[in-house]
Amino acid sequence: AGILVTGSDVKKYLLAEKIKTVKKRDYSATERKSVIIGRLLTSQEPVKLFALSSGLFVTDATISNDLDKLEDWFREQNLKLLRKPGLGVSLLGNEKDFRRAIVKYIYEHIGEQDLLNLIQDNLDDNKDFQIAQVSKFLLKLIDAGNWKKFEKMLTDLEYEAGYTFSDNAFIGFFVHFLLAVQRIKNHEPVDLDSENLSRLRQVKEFQFAKNLAEKISATFEIEVPETE
Repeated sequence: AGILVTGSDVKKYLLAEKIKTVKKRDYSATERKSVIIGRLLTSQEPVKLFALSSGLFVTDATISNDLDKLEDWFREQNLKLLRKPGLGVSLLGNEKDFRRAIVKYIYEHIGEQDLLNLIQDNLDDNKDFQIAQVSKFLLKLIDAGNWKKFEKMLTDLEYEAGYTFSDNAFIGFFVHFLLAVQRIKNHEPVDLDSENLSRLRQVKEFQFAKNLAEKISATFEIEVPETE
């Protein structure tokens, strides 16, 4: 017979007015792909097409077409895009490749200076879409309140090591820092073969890394494996 909404004229009117206030945004194809990549890289479970299409205000067919075009990007990162009818979309790959892909995603969407400003909470409120996406992405990796803890640990490390990181090195360290802590929390540590691990134990920076790992373990209540 169809669908019917019942209720008083007043309530129907109020509902219609409320619907008008819903913020609907038209995303470009590039913006949609950015959202999809970010969602898949941070999700531990398969993501349903409906969740993506409803969030981006497009049809399932449009999302499916976007995924077709993204397969090459994921393949370049050694990640495989898996689509299972009824279950959703997910990624398959090893931990190192996942982390490389996440770092690439961040650097593809935001410049070094904007990323530094973002870390230091010094960005203009009128952020463009790409910067806003990375901001949301990083916030998914770690609570904003913990950013300053990371920054303090890095500045302490500079003091202990006796030299100052360049902006590029500081940012790179910071991003990997965020990433490692969140992935360890999700029980996704990096594996390292015994030969490489044995070689790394011999370099002077290893002791700094060990001290840093102990601070991270105590601050965030996680066990940082030696391979990390």
